[in-house]
Amino acid sequence: MDLPRKYKTLSLGGHLYKFYAKGKDTGELYTVFEAKLPPLDIGPPPHIHSNEDVAFYIIEGLFTFSLEDTEIKAKPGDFIFLPRGRKHWLRSDSAQVGKMLVISSPAGFENFYDATGTPVEDDSRMPPPPIHEELVKLIQEAPNFGIEMFL
Repeated sequence: MDLPRKYKTLSLGGHLYKFYAKGKDTGELYTVFEAKLPPLDIGPPPHIHSNEDVAFYIIEGLFTFSLEDTEIKAKPGDFIFLPRGRKHWLRSDSAQVGKMLVISSPAGFENFYDATGTPVEDDSRMPPPPIHEELVKLIQEAPNFGIEMFL
C-alpha cells in the first residue's frame, strides 16, 4: 500500500468532496473523505444506502441530521453514525461553510462520487449551485450504487 495518495477534489450538488482514502487504499474496508457544504445548504434529499454505513465527524459548522423520524443537531466535535438500510438526510444550519469528515464502510461509496462528481482544481472555493443536468445525473446514478432517493 502506498499511502498517502493524492485524489482530486470533486464537486457534486454544490458541495466539495476531498478523498483521503478509497477502497483500494484500505483493502475495500472503508472510505474516508472530507465534505464541505455551503452555508444554509439543504443537503441531499432523504435517501437510504443499502451497501454501506456512513459516519460523520463535524469539523466546522452546524448541521441537522435526520435518521428515520429523529432529528440530531450536530456541532464541531460531534460524531454521527447512520447505519445502512435506514432513511436519512442532512443539512447545513451554518451561516458559514460547514465541513465534516465522512467515513463509509465498507468501501465503495466513493464510486458514486467518481461517477457523478466533477473534478475541481481549486478546492479553496466552493462550487456554484448545481445545474439541473447535474441533479438529474445524480438521481439517475444513485440506484446503480445501492442508493434509494426519496424526492
